[in-house]
Amino acid sequence: MPWGKIFKEDPNYTYGLNAMYPTEQFVFAYRETGKERYLKVAESLHRDWIEQNIHQGIVNRYKWYDMSTGLRTIQLAWLVKELIVLERSPETVLFFLDALSKHIQHLSNPNELGQGNHVIFQMAGIYATCNLLPNFQPCELALPYAQSQFTAELENQFKSDGMHVEHSPSYHVYVVSKIYSLLKTDWYSDSIEQYVEKARQNLAWLYRPEGQLVLLGDSEQMPPNSYSYLSRSVDYLLNDGNQGIIPGTSPALFPETGYGILRTDWREKPFNKHSYLFFNGANHSNVHNHPDFLSIIWTSGGTPILVDSGKYSLDNSDYRNYTKSTRAHNTVQVDRLNMSAAETYPKGSSITYIHHDHNLKVGYVSGTISRNRTSTSHTRHVTMREDKWLLVTDSLHTDKNREFDQWFHFHPSITAKETTASTATYAIGGTGDYLHIYDLLKNAAITQFRGSESPMTGWYSPRLFEIQSTESISLSKEGLRSTYQTLLLISDSPTPPALASEGIEFSSSDGRLEFCDQTEPAVCVKITGSTVTLQ
Repeated sequence: MPWGKIFKEDPNYTYGLNAMYPTEQFVFAYRETGKERYLKVAESLHRDWIEQNIHQGIVNRYKWYDMSTGLRTIQLAWLVKELIVLERSPETVLFFLDALSKHIQHLSNPNELGQGNHVIFQMAGIYATCNLLPNFQPCELALPYAQSQFTAELENQFKSDGMHVEHSPSYHVYVVSKIYSLLKTDWYSDSIEQYVEKARQNLAWLYRPEGQLVLLGDSEQMPPNSYSYLSRSVDYLLNDGNQGIIPGTSPALFPETGYGILRTDWREKPFNKHSYLFFNGANHSNVHNHPDFLSIIWTSGGTPILVDSGKYSLDNSDYRNYTKSTRAHNTVQVDRLNMSAAETYPKGSSITYIHHDHNLKVGYVSGTISRNRTSTSHTRHVTMREDKWLLVTDSLHTDKNREFDQWFHFHPSITAKETTASTATYAIGGTGDYLHIYDLLKNAAITQFRGSESPMTGWYSPRLFEIQSTESISLSKEGLRSTYQTLLLISDSPTPPALASEGIEFSSSDGRLEFCDQTEPAVCVKITGSTVTLQ
């Protein structure tokens, strides 16, 4: 087996190979049937890995990669136990025991400790070994080390509000599911369940009304029924509230993590016609995170409008570099530069206000960040009227004249129709409706993209190695201070309607905005500096 080869420039493949993913099906087949021919396949592959990587010392940068080593160790420990039970020759058992000892030595070396969720899998390798082979001498020191590191990493991975802090719903689901599986063994203290119980119940908030996972950070689409066993709130989501447990009442604020979520009242059915706004104010980790602070994702009346880029891959391809860039997200880019967690403050949550009035069918989320690299302060207010509009206001203050781009990225079903100096119109596929973008201040330069290679813009990756062209728009300005007041309105008119005909009136002066929608129930939004009020 070519254990060290990188196939098609995809290091994920090599990682999986060294984690022994290919042998899993044979292990499962043996455990189900008891037929030794399946065990022999797993044994031969592990023997080949040991001979090439430990005895021959082949070049393989994933040989001792943190997470793959932990997962491989779990299988190796199980294999050794089975060989002992089957009374294989002492030479065979010692061959694998010696390799297992080297694995435990590696995993219990603090200098080899990985980052983020990888630590959990490293320590799981030690846990598996020391519980399957309780008299294995290296476990005397390794198991206490694993117990300490495992608990410490769970405290790092999950905030008290029950969200995973690698800023990726896919990894939230993945880590929760793996810990849930680990808890089914009797190897772990019951006390670790406290770290994932809230995380399990929060899962429903991470799904959009159309049934897809929010593609924040390194995420990809996962149907909710794949993980319904984890949470009764997901049961509630899947079954239109006819079974399971209601997730809670919108707004859903996760104050330590920095997620703010608005969603139509759960009492209104069907759920797939809900409106939904996800506001990202989280800044905890560079692991699986994208430079997308204060970005938003929006579904209106069950129709996805604003989408995140997804991850595409974990390699260094052009598409990967695009999906993890600031311009690939629904936020404001300064001087065409990427943001970074290290130079963005505050650490933790940047959300300042959140409110949802279900009677008025209006809610808002606000947040403020500082970007040291460009000496920029950025305050964003996002107001959603269910099934009708989204109002996005951005106030940016900096130290010198800079370029600003307010980006919006649309679901692939949305197609561009026409643009004027201060508006842009899109057809929303399959609905007969149109999305109209209004620059209320009428002082931004509007540029549209779809599947552009230069600059790389207008791409959407819902799944690993899948890329789709999609409409993107930037509203560009220059200055020491810049204010955006941008309205995204859904209407059945194919041309931008006069706002008064939609019941909308607004006045703007010196960064203040009073925006009223007279459609029943009438509502007014007043934005002044860092505050928002509803009337």
